[in-house]
Amino acid sequence: MAAALRTMLLCLLGAVPTTIGAAPCPAAKGDPVLSRIALAKRVSNAPGNRATLVGRDFGKSPGTVRFGAAVAGIKKWSSRKIALTGIPDGAGLVDVRVTTADQLDTGTLPFTYAPPQLSNVVGIGRNPCAITLRLDGYGFGQIGHGPATHLMVGTIQVSFGNSAIRKWNDHQIRLELARLPRPTVAKVDFEVVTSAGGKSDRPDFPYPFCPSK
Repeated sequence: MAAALRTMLLCLLGAVPTTIGAAPCPAAKGDPVLSRIALAKRVSNAPGNRATLVGRDFGKSPGTVRFGAAVAGIKKWSSRKIALTGIPDGAGLVDVRVTTADQLDTGTLPFTYAPPQLSNVVGIGRNPCAITLRLDGYGFGQIGHGPATHLMVGTIQVSFGNSAIRKWNDHQIRLELARLPRPTVAKVDFEVVTSAGGKSDRPDFPYPFCPSK
């Protein structure tokens, strides 16, 4: 009881409690507070995916949301919720912070970007030698923001930028490739590589196309 009263007095005087185990000063009424980051259903913490910041006293006019140094696009702003157009590009662990239109800052919340996880590679189409590739997994993000930049087939790089992207969401990428390396073995390692240098696992998949002649 005495410790709680001491903390309250220090907070009222504008001093920060320094005693080990002492509770931090509560946010003053009207100070913005960021409580949690809510993701849309069935999506990961990958760039481009929708997310909503929940808290209080954000104000009626839009301010700024930062994931580390990256500024997020705002879809809707209210006093208690901020809907983002998408998680901005980034990688690893960052701090998320809200700055209101009145230049008041919330505390930060930690946010870890999801690396891509590759679970399956399938060749699709009527032609068994067609080079349409479906990558199944998780953490691919959204097209235009997706962390994946290219695919490694064994030791050969296939650039997504030189491919026709037919579908891209957090769980699946479908590519129409101009060409794909002919395999010398029945199984090869497929690996999705991100813009930040992160890599998916390298599972040993059967080559999904007709064998080399």
